[in-house]
Amino acid sequence: MSRMTEEQYETEQAKLFKDSNIPIELHDALSYMAYEQGHAYGYGECLIHLRDYIDALSQPIKNFEKRVRAEAYDRNLLRQILNSLDFPPIIY
Repeated sequence: MSRMTEEQYETEQAKLFKDSNIPIELHDALSYMAYEQGHAYGYGECLIHLRDYIDALSQPIKNFEKRVRAEAYDRNLLRQILNSLDFPPIIY
């Protein structure tokens, strides 16, 4: 089996990120970590590390997104309730 070229690595890396729910803000950091861990053994090893990082982060990121959406919904609901009440404005 021939070694993976840099172009093949970049194509596979882009596909991994596209197919994941990893925020773009984390792509560079994860790419760097994967490269640092695997480059001595070739680009294929870098991809193995990158897959591991993506797998490890996917569920926690889904949970985080779910919590953020729920909190945003709760804040919006509270804002709607408070806006619907006929309280006089609070003057400090």
